[in-house]
Amino acid sequence: MFVGMCCEDRFQSGWKLKCFSYGGPGNLSDGTGLKRSGYGPVLKGALTVYMFAAIVAGDVLQIRFALGSQGLGLAFEIEHASSLGKLFPCISFHECKPETALSIEISQENGDLNIPSFDVGANGVMAQNATICGSWNLMNVNICIDQNYTIKAKVANSFTVNISPTFPHASMGQLISTRMMPPPHMQELEQNICNILKTIQRLELNDSGSLVIHFGEGQQEIAEPVTNMSTIQPVNRREISWLR
Repeated sequence: MFVGMCCEDRFQSGWKLKCFSYGGPGNLSDGTGLKRSGYGPVLKGALTVYMFAAIVAGDVLQIRFALGSQGLGLAFEIEHASSLGKLFPCISFHECKPETALSIEISQENGDLNIPSFDVGANGVMAQNATICGSWNLMNVNICIDQNYTIKAKVANSFTVNISPTFPHASMGQLISTRMMPPPHMQELEQNICNILKTIQRLELNDSGSLVIHFGEGQQEIAEPVTNMSTIQPVNRREISWLR
C-alpha cells in the first residue's frame, strides 16, 4: 500500500497512477518507480498514517508523513507547485483484500486534527510493529526487507535475496547482484554484506527492537532500525520524469 498526493490529471488505475507517495517497504515513489528507499517503516497491519502538504514561499510544495506518533520528515519538495493544478490525497493498493478497512480524515489546517509532529524523531523511536520487515542499518549499509520477504541492499553493487516468509527466515535461492567492480575502499564492506546475505540462517528481533542476523557458521551481526531519516534528501522536481 502507498499513500500520497496526486495531481487531478494523473489519477488513473494501476501503473498509470502518478503521485507523490510513501509506502510498501518504507520507500518514496512517484508512481513510476523508486525514488528513495528507507524513508520510513514498512506499511503493514493496523496503522495510522498522517500526511501534511503545504505550498511554502517560492511556490514550493512540501509533503511530509508521520506513522503513528513518529514524524518521518520531509519527503517531497517540488518546485513550481502552481503548475501542478489541484492536488488530492490518494491511496494505492497492490491488492485490496475484503477485510481491508479505511478511515480517512482531511483537514485544511494542521491544527484541526490530533496529529504528531512531522519532524524526524520528534516522538521517540520508530515502532517496527514486531516485524522484521522494514529498513535496517547493517554495518552502515541500509538494507530493506519488504512484505514479500525479499532483502535488498546497495553498497557499490545492488543485492537482492529472498528469505523464507516464516521463522527462521533463512536465505532461499541465489543472491542476485549487479556486477560492477567496486572501488577499493568499498570492496571489503561489499564482500562482508554479500557473505551475510547469502548465508542467513536465522533472523529475529531482540528485546531492544534490533534485528539479530545469524549467518554463516555461527556468526552474528546486529542491524539497528533506521530511526533517523534526516540524511535522506527530499525528492525534488528534477527527479520526477513525468514533471520534466
